[in-house]
Amino acid sequence: PNRGFDLYLESDAPVGTGLGASGALSALVVALVDNYLGLHSTKHHLAETAFEISRSIQGVKVGRQDEYSAVFGGCNFMEFGRGPATVVPLRLEPWIIGELEYHALLCYTRKQRLPDFAVNEHIETFLQGRGETVEALGRLKELAYECRDNLLRGDIPAVARNLHEGGL
Repeated sequence: PNRGFDLYLESDAPVGTGLGASGALSALVVALVDNYLGLHSTKHHLAETAFEISRSIQGVKVGRQDEYSAVFGGCNFMEFGRGPATVVPLRLEPWIIGELEYHALLCYTRKQRLPDFAVNEHIETFLQGRGETVEALGRLKELAYECRDNLLRGDIPAVARNLHEGGL
């Protein structure tokens, strides 16, 4: 831009809570600058730019889900691979959303979930072709598809079982 601006950000969410606050803040800043410059970028471009900024600032390999979730909003099924991400909005019936809201409980456990150690270790063992890691990630992918299907059917107990098996 031909002129600067000051931007002050503050968050009450502690670092490492797993809420995706840093990805959301990254996405916010990218969207603000995009709007300020009148670029009218696509949501995919905003999310990918926010991801690249998050990764470069943190200096570790992190997932794209936080930035994409913040940019797209709502309930989506997202697939990430070597190519562009695919984001498919899930058209949930209002009663399913109501059931989710009624049965979900978000708790602050004071445990920190820092991305650098676990994610990087999983990536390395996956790239090495270690059987247990490849199998575990394959099962996690299957669970994501099962969870999506159970969610669309409104089978909340099955969604809970999927999340539990996936370690969430």
